[in-house]
Amino acid sequence: MSPEQKAACDKDFQTHLDRRTQPIEVRDGENREDAVLRAKHEYCDARQEHTVHHRQLAKTMLASKMNCLNDKYPRDSFSLLNPDVAKEFMATAFYHHSAASRGLKSFDKNVFATCKRAALKEFSALAAGVETGAAGAKEFNDTFAINIERPPIGAINQNLRIGVKPLPGKREELAAIFGKSAWYHSNQSGRTPEEREQRRAARTNSAQDLGR
Repeated sequence: MSPEQKAACDKDFQTHLDRRTQPIEVRDGENREDAVLRAKHEYCDARQEHTVHHRQLAKTMLASKMNCLNDKYPRDSFSLLNPDVAKEFMATAFYHHSAASRGLKSFDKNVFATCKRAALKEFSALAAGVETGAAGAKEFNDTFAINIERPPIGAINQNLRIGVKPLPGKREELAAIFGKSAWYHSNQSGRTPEEREQRRAARTNSAQDLGR
């Protein structure tokens, strides 16, 4: 963790302490100061894990956007790597569709939360319907199809193979969804206060774009 990240974590942890409704548990052999220091380490570790998770998702989505816009890219299906990535992508796609139909002009976190729940439900239902050694697909919002393959018994890699394929004439819209997902996860990745201040205007403009 860089000095800037540590400073941001220390500040955020103090805010976390101020908002707690219950005191930090003091374990056997600890005094109050030890318990607070342990809690701070646990908080900062979790925060760092959160940051890495979102930054990796942002990189994955941005790479998919670039591939989607590349006419020379050899495939018309784009890997979503694993179920977590697939569900995050679907949540952004559902929000993109919902925001357009509602005429939202700015980012609505409640609508996005609803879209995340819908994405989890849809992905889980689709994955559950794919038998071992078979594949399944479903189209969404007249824009893309999610394809899931479940490896046969005995295959070395038993991970689901998940891809998204644009429907005819929807490749640019799919690229836009990848881009918006990259933006969202980039802004969830835990920037320092200085970085947040520098990017405030850019975030505002991007949020308005996401709402369109």
